[in-house]
Amino acid sequence: MVVRARLEALRTNGPIGLHLDRGTQRAFLFSDADLSLTYTTGDTVLGSSSVVYGAGDVARVRLSGTGTSTFVFDARGVLRTNTGSASAVLTSRAGTTSRTVTVNAQGRSTVQ
Repeated sequence: MVVRARLEALRTNGPIGLHLDRGTQRAFLFSDADLSLTYTTGDTVLGSSSVVYGAGDVARVRLSGTGTSTFVFDARGVLRTNTGSASAVLTSRAGTTSRTVTVNAQGRSTVQ
């Protein structure tokens, strides 16, 4: 979904974000209309971009931790963040395996 968010930002020439909500185990893309770099009530969720972790094709995957994470790419496809990178942790349903997905400013992701 990170790649899709970046490509949507390039295609639409506007800021597109990926919102990961660990409470609901849901991830979706949104248009960051107010340029807040977070998902707010004024932002538009992009249709057919929602993924529910723990169900369907990703039934064995969970978002780890608490709270939310947001990755926002600007019109150039550059990740907008103060730290230069952003990350999220995915775990197996049993909790025995975890992987950290890190995205750098250029939009490249690594899995560790």
